[in-house]
Amino acid sequence: RRFNTSALTMNGGPPTHALPQKRPRTSQWLWQKCRRRALKSLYHPWVLRLGASVLARESYVEFMRQDAFFLEIFAKAYAHALCKCPPGDVEGIRAFNALIGGVLSELTLHQSSTEWAIDTSTFTPNEATVRYTSFLRDVGADQWTTTAMVLASMAPCMSLYAFIGKALREGVGEEGMAGHRYNEWLATYSSAEFAQDAARVEELLDRYTDPLLSLSGQVGEDAVRGNLLYYYGNAMDLEYGFFDAQALPPPSCAPSASPSRHPGLAQRGVLSFVAIDFDGTCTQRD
Repeated sequence: RRFNTSALTMNGGPPTHALPQKRPRTSQWLWQKCRRRALKSLYHPWVLRLGASVLARESYVEFMRQDAFFLEIFAKAYAHALCKCPPGDVEGIRAFNALIGGVLSELTLHQSSTEWAIDTSTFTPNEATVRYTSFLRDVGADQWTTTAMVLASMAPCMSLYAFIGKALREGVGEEGMAGHRYNEWLATYSSAEFAQDAARVEELLDRYTDPLLSLSGQVGEDAVRGNLLYYYGNAMDLEYGFFDAQALPPPSCAPSASPSRHPGLAQRGVLSFVAIDFDGTCTQRD
């Protein structure tokens, strides 16, 4: 075997004990496992068009209506997590109460215009919104789920929106914010207040997971985190589905080279191709 010289101490002898490797926090571990899914949402054509200030107004309005319906269920999911807190957990109750207040503040953006103000008792959500809200309801109402499991199903929404809001605002720049059509949305989800709420959810997820990890050992720790990844990963996929259900203009295609106009192409068997722009369209200029 190859001798590992890095295992020697300063005086040339072997180490007296192996230093334990510090593992990342559960919230960090879950985010890293789903980072590609987060990037998939960031680069969704709807999100890019929003960031580029070219998104159609009617598409934005419908998104805000769907999101308002979703946020009401999201606030109730916090209440489910609160109800699953252990007896005497006053600190947890305070934290969830503050997070519910954060959702209510977020809803003020959705109620700031009559364009997208809705009556949730009569509003008909689309299929993607129904799937996401049903997932949150089912996880929260299940008597066998824990506070950590409910938080794992909610954390992606907070972390992902903070991630997207920051990325889009950095891309737009402070000078570009003034004339941006959706600067209020960008300001909300790139704000320090929203980032703090997202961090608070991650901290709570770690807090309610750590006792399980300390009692489980290495094998049990992997099982606990793997179980939470099921809820976290599903929520990430549902977030992408939420964006993907929003209306976009139909893709356009530039005219291809016609063999009838260019006989030489047919003789050489040249294959026509289509180039797709970052926003899912292909204009003649592209």
